[in-house]
Amino acid sequence: MAKAIDVLKAHQSSEPSKWKEQAQWNVDNWGWLKHSAKIALNARKKMAALGLTQKELAEKMGCSQQYISLVLKGKENLTLDTISRLERVLDMDLLIHPGNLVSGYGYQPDRAPQYLSEPDSPVYGSKKKEE
Repeated sequence: MAKAIDVLKAHQSSEPSKWKEQAQWNVDNWGWLKHSAKIALNARKKMAALGLTQKELAEKMGCSQQYISLVLKGKENLTLDTISRLERVLDMDLLIHPGNLVSGYGYQPDRAPQYLSEPDSPVYGSKKKEE
């Protein structure tokens, strides 16, 4: 037992652990962290499907590979501009999903959302009834 304690003491850090502060930071920032993690996961999946590297994504977005690395870790508080550029480059929606829309609104990826007051709206995919 003494040998194990000696080994642990020999490898003990001189700096105190900051796990408590890191855990508190995660709790305090959970609101945006959960969204950032989802965005990162979806972006990584799409990048893999496209065979796109971090460097290539960075070039297309006009930022550094280091920043893309931070984004893909899911712990970056992203701006709407960054999310929009990421969506444009990856050709996917990272925030809007049809199942999450407020009733009465429709969404198509290639068009801005619009209010659906007409049941024959092309957003629904239905055709106008012939009279």
